[in-house]
Amino acid sequence: MPGSPQVCRAVFRGTGGLKDLGTLGGSNSVAFGINDHHEVVGVADTTNSLRAFIWSKGVLKNLGTPRGIDSGGHAINNRGQVAIDAHISLVNNPKLGEPDYHAFLWDRGRFTDLGTLGGSASFAMGMNDKGEVVGYASLAGDDIFDAFLWAKGVMVDLGVLPADFAAVASGVNDREEVVGTSFGAIPRAFLWTQAHIIDLNTLISPSSGWQLVLAQAINKRGQIVGEGVHNGQARAFLLTPTEQE
Repeated sequence: MPGSPQVCRAVFRGTGGLKDLGTLGGSNSVAFGINDHHEVVGVADTTNSLRAFIWSKGVLKNLGTPRGIDSGGHAINNRGQVAIDAHISLVNNPKLGEPDYHAFLWDRGRFTDLGTLGGSASFAMGMNDKGEVVGYASLAGDDIFDAFLWAKGVMVDLGVLPADFAAVASGVNDREEVVGTSFGAIPRAFLWTQAHIIDLNTLISPSSGWQLVLAQAINKRGQIVGEGVHNGQARAFLLTPTEQE
């Protein structure tokens, strides 16, 4: 963003074609999420910082920041709630190399700090229509990041797959089924449900030729999209649950 040699812009493609969503006074903007009402969220330059935005009915609105300098919007639900990351200080964390970020829920102008898993930082990645947020957060000491689900005011550590050392949650549906990536010798896509974390690769045929690496989103039907490797080639995947007898 600031200092980038190239200019990038958030865009929306609707019935009228491709529309540049603009910026907040700077040169760049990036969109990360959209809801069923065609409301878009992301991050845009101001003249001296980055700010989360919401674009609705042709207007780009600065959502501000609870404290610190920068903020960014990563997901929006159909209630208009936004999952945001924002600096909580102006002082660099020596382990992270930048000021600490926290995940926040923005709701009609109010910021709720989602906290961490005992460390200094957390980052929001996705949310559902119930206002539940997923992402990743540091544990005490800031050496390890685990995936989290924030629900009913509590941040739950989703853990990692066996033998792995870190995880990121990317998506959640209204049934609190969470998907993401667990990192170890190789990254593996996971599904977390009913307090259990599952390697998605164990749910497909070993002869399929697939290695599921990153699970990005899950819908109310339990369908999962993400990235993987198929017969040695990087590919997007759609995983659909089979009917149970």
